[in-house]
Amino acid sequence: MLRSASCRLILAGLVVAGLTVAGLTVTVCAAPAPLPKPPRKTEAKELLQRLQGDWEVVGMEYNFGGGRKGSSKTSYRIRIEGNKWSRLYVTAGTERVSQTYDIQLNPATKPATLDLKRGETLIQMSGVVMQEGDQVKFCYLNGGRVVGKDGVIVNGGTRPTSFEPVPDNCVLMTLKRVARTPAGSAPPMPGGGRQPPIRPKK
Repeated sequence: MLRSASCRLILAGLVVAGLTVAGLTVTVCAAPAPLPKPPRKTEAKELLQRLQGDWEVVGMEYNFGGGRKGSSKTSYRIRIEGNKWSRLYVTAGTERVSQTYDIQLNPATKPATLDLKRGETLIQMSGVVMQEGDQVKFCYLNGGRVVGKDGVIVNGGTRPTSFEPVPDNCVLMTLKRVARTPAGSAPPMPGGGRQPPIRPKK
């Protein structure tokens, strides 16, 4: 009896191991696939670093649904500094910031998502972003989204997942990197000249 039980145990071990016993091939279920690796913590930081600088808005395309499509021109720039996204107007060499948002990036999704937030409960622009060299495309939902205390969207539409053609109720902003005017440089003079920099009196 003990010998028989021992044989059964040995046979069971061989079956689990997936070996051939007495001419019979034992089929063993494949092991579960390994879980995908979580995104590196540095991915968002790296993407944000690539977006730093001044950007000229070279295109604005919109699709408000119902055949309401078109494009428009803008006279402002975008400045990304740290985790801040600012709308910047330059008039006669003078910079004026009109609006500033907090940047929230998630590069783990494809394409990467970008939210521009004001406070904890209002996402002013919610969309997807793609950066290729000196060009950035940001396709975002037209209209803000309200976030509840638990982080769930309680009001607003659905985030776009593509860029072109522009999805319904979305705006596609195309940016091109431009050189930032050095601090303290003189504003341009009429006729293309430049005013001399103002120097402190000795």
